[in-house]
Amino acid sequence: MNEAAPRSRRTGPEHAARRAAPFAASALFLGLYGARIDPWVGVGDTAKLQLIGATLGTPHAPGYPTYVLLLHLISRLLPQLTWAASADLFSALCMATTVGLVVALAGELGARPLPALAAGTAFGSLAAVRGVASAAEVYPFHLLLLAGALLALLRWRRHGRLAPLVCGGALLSLALSHHSTIVCSLPAALLLAASRRPPLRRLLAWAPVFLLLALAPFAYVVWRSYAPPTSHLEMQAHSAAQLWDGMSGAQHRANLLQESVEGLFTERLPWLGGQLWRQYGWLLALGLLGLLAGRDRAFLALLAGGNAAFTLAYTVPDLDVYLLPVHLALALAIALGAQRLGDRLPRGLAAPLCLLVAISPALFGPRQPPARNAGWARAMAATVDAVPAGAVLVSFDYPASMALTYEAWERHGGAPRVLAVPEVALQVPLAIDRLRRHLAGGAPLRLGPRDELLAPGTPLLCHCPDPSTREALARQGILTMAAGPPGLYRLQGLPQPKPLPAAILASRLVTVTSLRKAIAAIQDPKFMPARDAVRLGPEGEERRPAGSATLRAVSPDAVVVDVASPGGGWLVLTDLYASRWTVTVDGRPAGSFRADVLFLGLPVPGGSHRVEVRRDRRPFALARWLRGPWGYLLP
Repeated sequence: MNEAAPRSRRTGPEHAARRAAPFAASALFLGLYGARIDPWVGVGDTAKLQLIGATLGTPHAPGYPTYVLLLHLISRLLPQLTWAASADLFSALCMATTVGLVVALAGELGARPLPALAAGTAFGSLAAVRGVASAAEVYPFHLLLLAGALLALLRWRRHGRLAPLVCGGALLSLALSHHSTIVCSLPAALLLAASRRPPLRRLLAWAPVFLLLALAPFAYVVWRSYAPPTSHLEMQAHSAAQLWDGMSGAQHRANLLQESVEGLFTERLPWLGGQLWRQYGWLLALGLLGLLAGRDRAFLALLAGGNAAFTLAYTVPDLDVYLLPVHLALALAIALGAQRLGDRLPRGLAAPLCLLVAISPALFGPRQPPARNAGWARAMAATVDAVPAGAVLVSFDYPASMALTYEAWERHGGAPRVLAVPEVALQVPLAIDRLRRHLAGGAPLRLGPRDELLAPGTPLLCHCPDPSTREALARQGILTMAAGPPGLYRLQGLPQPKPLPAAILASRLVTVTSLRKAIAAIQDPKFMPARDAVRLGPEGEERRPAGSATLRAVSPDAVVVDVASPGGGWLVLTDLYASRWTVTVDGRPAGSFRADVLFLGLPVPGGSHRVEVRRDRRPFALARWLRGPWGYLLP
């Protein structure tokens, strides 16, 4: 590993081909990915990023600040494109450039131009790559930064000059501010950096630059937290502790290490093998040959293994996208394997082998048809246009809610306002009771991203084309009446069953280890929302004598509740999820937790106490770091 891979002569046709191949691959795939771009609004996170890039909002943690700013820049540079098309084009540019970098990386590892080009073409043709290459997603930019950093470090290994080493460190630092999973690739990067003895004194002089690249982009999140209202403000930063929560991915930690050891072997490992087999087929054998026989097997194993291990330990629905760095490592191994096998074949068969490598993912891999969202987008636009002035549009479908918000902002500058309610709320009675209290004219409704209070009785319309959604609402006391385009319904509260109050003092606390178990506990017939609460943590159950909670004041920035209980309990406030609040009990800071999946909960000692929950409006201050993140409800 400490010796540079053998290099071909730096002159002649092969050298020219080696220099031209990455540019040819990038140009080819930019055309292919560009042709797949859909100018209409996408679905789910894609729609959210298309919207945020144009309106300078913030997505979920870690906020992706550099990516959002680049999306905004391209939307301003290309005003003739729709917001959706400009964001999708940025992904195509990033992924097409990454394909070229894969070809260059394979060359740096010792592959000749033809096997390197074949492996790069195979990588760009993978269904997993094509699935994100023409849509607004954060992963193409992540891969671009990773591939660029690895190429710079390989050049450092070959030449020993400081410039490539600094470039690699800068790209890795910027990648750290974009997507924290870059840490899974750091062992491979450090192995390359250690292949030569680095000039530590000169390198330490660049440390402030690296630190600045890793941290400075998050100033954008602080700025947007205090800027005028925008379309979508998910990650916020009103203190250093709150900012650190978002940067470190605190809200995602509950998704780590949820799989049992048995599940790891019976479910997750077979899933991983199946994913790779469907993408590569016989090319896996070629990658294995390159991995085992190549001089850089330790580097490739660390790159693939670090990211594969993360997918085994993490649990989210779209887990396959976290395998993209694994695909990059396998493409490099395939290039080395194709060259090794070609060297052992009779003359004249090496070129057909490379051609077969290049076309195999497209011919034999999963189909990935381009997105065609025109019908979907027109339906979302018609729904937005039909909402009367002053009414609020509610959606329990996350993909639809993001598209509706996009259309509301692109067409009408943010009107009507869209209230996105998590689909899980249909299984949590307290969540629907928020809407029922508002519809009855007895309570305001809190609307993000800055916790605006809607006047009681403000009309609510719901985009709920799925009959099961309307049935779930009816079971919980909300009637839906058709109100225009298909799927748009007006909500009306029914007198029975009577909605629960906005502040509940639970006397029984059930602690479970996962979101799935929390929902199951809430759906248990023995669960009584007026008495019980559920939180995540080590499994257990606690009970206290019954008490009472009386709501005294509600404003956009504060909620005041008086609590009385002989033995204490757990206060659950049912209209405060997805926001940032500080909590005090009798004026002293208190901790909080997520209760019943969606709401803010906090333990209250025995006796009579006044609980105040206030939105922190003070300017951002590093001095408040010591307060810690515990007073916040993490979204």
